Amino acid sequence: MALREVCARAAASNDAQCARTELNAWLSWARRSRLEPFKKLAKTIKGLMWGMRKNPSGWSQGQTNAMLWLQQSTLKSARAWRLKMALREVYARAAASNDAQCARTELNA
Repeated sequence: MALREVCARAAASNDAQCARTELNAWLSWARRSRLEPFKKLAKTIKGLMWGMRKNPSGWSQGQTNAMLWLQQSTLKSARAWRLKMALREVYARAAASNDAQCARTELNA
């Protein structure tokens, strides 16, 4: 089972529940794998998932420090987190104004 295939299926389905199920199945498989690199990758991904799920206001001091370090790194997970936070901000502003034109302008900026 390739992680790349899991990600491709999740992106194609465009369903958050399906993506979560696929990723959890892969993580379960990788943790039970005999190959140490897969076990290590599964542990890393599981350790980073809190940053994708929790709002910054709910982070502990250790999590805040970890994200400050991650923001300064060049890792792909840092790029994904920055993108998620930018989209969250755009949607919050669009919901506050409840204006479709404003939302389009923000997304295209």
